[in-house]
Amino acid sequence: MIYSYDLAVLKRETRKLEEVVSVMKRQAITLQQYGQTELAANAMKQVELLDTLIESILNKSSASYSDD
Repeated sequence: MIYSYDLAVLKRETRKLEEVVSVMKRQAITLQQYGQTELAANAMKQVELLDTLIESILNKSSASYSDD
């Protein structure tokens, strides 16, 4: 069970992770603009994995939330 305080902390930390993902996306675009297509593709794969992880965390935390 996740309690309201824990949920708030989890959401705050998840937002930090979302900020990291945003920076990674911008870096991948920059890499692609400079012709580093393989590095850009790898970076975007990592971004997709992190996006999936964030979504999973938020879904599970919402499902596990308890007001007890």
